[in-house]
Amino acid sequence: MAITITVPDDCNLAACASEMTSRYAINGVFVKVGAPAADGTGTGWAVATNGRALSCTRVAYQPVDGTDASFGPAGRDASKGLIVPQETVPPAKSKLRQFTMNGRVERVGKKGETFAGDYVEGSFPPFDCVLPTVSDDTHVCIGLNAELLKMVQDAIRGNGDEVQGLTLIIPKDGRKPICAMGPNGLGVVMPVNLGTDQDQFARWETAVSECTGNPKREAPKPKATRKPKAPAAI
Repeated sequence: MAITITVPDDCNLAACASEMTSRYAINGVFVKVGAPAADGTGTGWAVATNGRALSCTRVAYQPVDGTDASFGPAGRDASKGLIVPQETVPPAKSKLRQFTMNGRVERVGKKGETFAGDYVEGSFPPFDCVLPTVSDDTHVCIGLNAELLKMVQDAIRGNGDEVQGLTLIIPKDGRKPICAMGPNGLGVVMPVNLGTDQDQFARWETAVSECTGNPKREAPKPKATRKPKAPAAI
């Protein structure tokens, strides 16, 4: 009774997890899997957050040979998700992209060493409430290469203890450069064409529904428009 999780190449499931061990629930990675197909395989999601950023990564799973697709410690409902320790998920650059969820969590390192740990006790925060519903009325889509944006950030970042943030100025025309401002300068990043806004909105909503298990999400209310004031009488 165990499953093997396969992580997409170059993905670090724990990238957004908290580094504070005292915040044990978000120091780990929350893994939730969907119902298996007839052969026992299926897909799931790995969610991590540090309270300022959140990632939801789609993963695949299959039953370990000779077992079914149930897993998790005795007395715990694994269908609602379990928190696994950071060290039991593969690092981004590791060529070994799997870990096993059984009574415990285990993965094998490149030298054959085993990284194992118990599931983290506690409740993972309700992340579904911070995944917004998107539409033309509330959002604009623009594609960008995050590595290029990181280059700009490294060139104009703050000094010492300054907040390492950027202000992005998003053009209404998605073909125009994205402007970035930091404590020590400014820069631009050219956009990437990823399709129409409607295509991206639909992809987002489909992924959020799969991740949260909530197929019915309310569309955001249209923006309220103010009537222009009548000119003052002379």
